Formats: sequence, C-alpha cells, structure tokens
Amino acid sequence: MSLSAVHGTLSSLKSCQTDIGTGMDIVTDVAMDLAEAQDDAVNPGIKAMEDMILECAKLDREINYFVDVVQQVTAEVITQQPEAMFSLSDKVKEQYTERIARLSDADLHNHQKVVAFKDSIKNSFKQANQESAASMEELDEDVAVTQTQVNFTCPLTQLSGGRLWERKCQRVRPHSRPDAEEEDPEPEEAEQPHLVQYIFLNRSLQLFIKPMPWR
Repeated sequence: MSLSAVHGTLSSLKSCQTDIGTGMDIVTDVAMDLAEAQDDAVNPGIKAMEDMILECAKLDREINYFVDVVQQVTAEVITQQPEAMFSLSDKVKEQYTERIARLSDADLHNHQKVVAFKDSIKNSFKQANQESAASMEELDEDVAVTQTQVNFTCPLTQLSGGRLWERKCQRVRPHSRPDAEEEDPEPEEAEQPHLVQYIFLNRSLQLFIKPMPWR
C-alpha cells in the first residue's frame, strides 16, 4: 500500500464530512418547519430529526478520529523501515478501536451542529407561540369590534333595532293600572281613537299594523 493511496482515501473521507454537514443543515431546516407548523415540543417528527442529527454527529466524529489516527500512524511509518508499511493497516485499526471505545454518546450533544439544531428548534417554538398568541389577540379584537358594529335595520322603515323599538314605545300608550281612577267614558257618538300597534317579526322582517280600540 502506497502513502499516496492513503492520502487519497483521507481526502475522500473529508469530502464526505462536507456532505454530512450539509445533510445536518437540511435536517435542521426541516425540523424548524415542523416546529413552526405544529407547535408541539413532543412531536415525533422532530424527535426523529434529532435522532438523525445525532447519528450524523457520531459519523462525523468517527471520521475525524479515523483521519487523525491514520495521519499519526503514517507519520511514524515514514521514519521506519519499508517493512513497517505492511503493518500500517493493523496499527490504524488498533489505535482507532481504542479511541472509539473511550468515547461516550453523551458527548454528541456538544457537537456544533447538534447545539445549533437544538437552539433553532427552541427559537422556532418560541416564535410559533408568540405568533399564535398574537393571532388569538387579534381575533379577539376583531370579534369585539364586530359586535359593537352590528346594527339591525328594518328593511321597511330603514330604522335600526334600537330606534325602531324607541319609536314603537312612543306610539303605544301604556295600559291603565288597576288602581287608577276611571275616567268618564266618552259619548258613544264621539269617534273613538284607535291604537296602532307595530309588531316586528325577526324572521320575516315585515311590519304589520293591527288597529286596536283604546280603552
């Protein structure tokens, strides 16, 4: 195995790291959209995105350690006899396994991309909650304004509901009380006044006139 082939493999791995970083950014964007749309911190989709970010962070860390071990071992082999090249692969595998065994998955949460992912999700939830609260407040204001602006108008008299009832009360005389003194009845030949009663029906919105003798 030549050192040029080893260096070529390392370059390919570093290119893969760039693709992994791009993929982690895409996952973060998708998770942010889910957070803004569903506003649910325990959303299973967001949890799946977080697991994917952690897997990518683990792969990125393993590539970093592998590249570091290969560079260290090849630097040692160069100063040794040519026969040492035959044991290059075994040395890399041995040292890489030792380093990986000392790692903890808890450290993945300190990865730069993982930290950025969590901060982005937190900010997205905060923004979604603020927009939701603002929308509810605006809706309440619209309902209040609409209620104050409601004005029922009679299609025949073109009077509003309040003015119609006020006018009706002015035209209708109150009935005499039982304890009130009875007035002298008018002569039979005199023309008796009539009372005009307005009945406003809500369903048909029509005005009916019903003559009633005044007593």
